[in-house]
Amino acid sequence: MKTRPTRAAALGAVAVSALLVAGCAQGTPEAPAEEEFEPITISVAHTMLDANPANQIVLEVAERVKERTDGNIILEVFPASQLGNTTETTEQASLGQAVISYLDAATASTYGVDEFGMLGAPFLVSDYDEVERVVSSDLFTGWTDELAESANLRILALNWLAGPRNIVGPKPYTTPDALEGTKIRIPPLPTWEALFGTALAATPVTVNASELYTAMQQGVVDAAELDTPSIRDYGLFELQKHVTLTGHFNLFMGFAMPEDLFQSLPVEYQEVLLDEFLKGGKEATDLATDLAAEARTEMEAAGVTFHQGDVAAYRKASKAFYDAFPDWDSAVVDELLAIRDGK
Repeated sequence: MKTRPTRAAALGAVAVSALLVAGCAQGTPEAPAEEEFEPITISVAHTMLDANPANQIVLEVAERVKERTDGNIILEVFPASQLGNTTETTEQASLGQAVISYLDAATASTYGVDEFGMLGAPFLVSDYDEVERVVSSDLFTGWTDELAESANLRILALNWLAGPRNIVGPKPYTTPDALEGTKIRIPPLPTWEALFGTALAATPVTVNASELYTAMQQGVVDAAELDTPSIRDYGLFELQKHVTLTGHFNLFMGFAMPEDLFQSLPVEYQEVLLDEFLKGGKEATDLATDLAAEARTEMEAAGVTFHQGDVAAYRKASKAFYDAFPDWDSAVVDELLAIRDGK
């Protein structure tokens, strides 16, 4: 991976591409000063439903950006995949359209910076302090700058965590050994297969989420892994009375926009976007924590017992996960884990 300047350096040395949002300028002019800036509207596209509480945070971010830029940047929010799915809206942004796309680290990794995929590794983060160490590191900043150069995508924030995923089943799974041979429902994704099928020696079974309740009821699966609110929302606590808090996946989500559009903005406005989307990510993560606590209280009242998983033991047992991704540089993986641990 190439060495890239830090985010602060990028903001301090703005290099504008030939493609401006107005589409009519030629050459590489300086970014306009605040007082010379022509107001623009940028679409913010995400997949969350209108009623999702996190959508309200996106709306609040848009309002704060409008206020801090004196109405010069209007963010128009389009929830529920109105402008397309994650792949489609991220491609729109990469092609230079005035779109801020909601995306995850795995999607970012498909645009020429494979290292972003490491953020989808299991047991990578267990609390927000670890998240903050990762996203504020020079390593992460180098990846974002490389993505901006290679794919015209500027990551505004990637700290919008969706909440840790845990295991619901007929017994506690506090240690990795307890999972051996367990038929556990997973989504059809390579990272899940590598974790549960290879590293943890469970028996992963791919089942659509809409069919999960019936699959568990009929014994097709013994257990399932989901975020805590989803365990409640799918009614799985009616069938199984044990939830083990493993937090095995805690997906890094966030927003990206066209780099050429970003660089055409006054530096002050670039800083506003970076600041507000990062702030929104912390708010969204806190919200996910609150929703998980509410769901836990409701399920405990229904007779569900919650157990704390031995995260250190799970982290040790899941090291074989990385063998499934030989393209990842082991030295970079070690550096990422050291950053997470504050070393």
